[in-house]
Amino acid sequence: MKYYIVIALTMIGLSSCSIFKPNMPTIIARKDDFGQKDLKYYSSIDNKIVVAGTNNLIVRENGNSINLEYDVINKVLQTEKEIFLATKQGLMNYKFGGENKLQLVPTPTKFNNPQITDVIYSEIDKTIHISTNGYGCFKLVNGKLEQSYSTPVANCLAETADSSIWIGTNYGLVRLKNNEITRYSEEIVTQGFNVPDNIIEKLYVDPDNTLWIVMSEAIAFATPSVYNSQSEHTEIHSFPFIGSKSNKINGIAKSKKGDDFWLFATDEGLFMLYGLDIAEEHHEHGMKDKLSSLEGDVKRFKFENNETKIRDIIALSNGDVQIITEKSVWLIPRNTLLDWRKE
Repeated sequence: MKYYIVIALTMIGLSSCSIFKPNMPTIIARKDDFGQKDLKYYSSIDNKIVVAGTNNLIVRENGNSINLEYDVINKVLQTEKEIFLATKQGLMNYKFGGENKLQLVPTPTKFNNPQITDVIYSEIDKTIHISTNGYGCFKLVNGKLEQSYSTPVANCLAETADSSIWIGTNYGLVRLKNNEITRYSEEIVTQGFNVPDNIIEKLYVDPDNTLWIVMSEAIAFATPSVYNSQSEHTEIHSFPFIGSKSNKINGIAKSKKGDDFWLFATDEGLFMLYGLDIAEEHHEHGMKDKLSSLEGDVKRFKFENNETKIRDIIALSNGDVQIITEKSVWLIPRNTLLDWRKE
């Protein structure tokens, strides 16, 4: 029997859990440092500090600071030369060293600046791709957005190293590769695999190019050997939830040093998943119980000021991770993560 073990670093409603106090992670920024109401994004690279909340973007560079307000920022994408904001009123662009203002990236008139749900940079065609609520997906061509895939609701995007663009929709998972379109859904068993839930809310790709699929009622993963399989049907592994059934997953990360655990940023805290035989190509059964109730320990890590909700997580090249709560930005060293893994 295989065991799937989760350490809950912050767990609500478990009076029997122990308090785990390793070497404390470090707070590297607080929302009050920037006069923010909340935090959704933080970056400090090459003397550029970029901070975003739900309704504003702060950029500090070359001794200058600018605060740009906007209506509901869903996602921030930062490149070497510019920033893209996925907002409720369209795709906004800020250029470093430019005019210190946000510019609306134009879409064809008939689409009327749709609500942007996600934005990614594609290594395939070296351009920006976005998903929208109402008009499908677009890519940036010569400074303008051109529709690349039409669907009523596109919730999220991801890219894997095999030159695939993945789209999470309300009717399943869509794959664009080499001008071919493949749909994976609950009802349709296509070549490769189907998904246990049609509403795909978020997609993440880890350093091993495993595709993590967050759905309304399940979480699943597909390794490259699964999603590139030529067999008639391969069943992907899934489980219903992490923490509690209503818990929301806001990010998934895996160490870039090859460590054998995954970290889940959620509304109920930070979870570590390990002991998972992810190399399996075939999974006969999904997990019927919540992970934290299976074999293993549930431990609680108490962040400063009782912070619980983790809004994002980023795996750094040195094995450390950066997490963003509504109040603070934390740096967790790799050694601390390895200590958690051993306990």
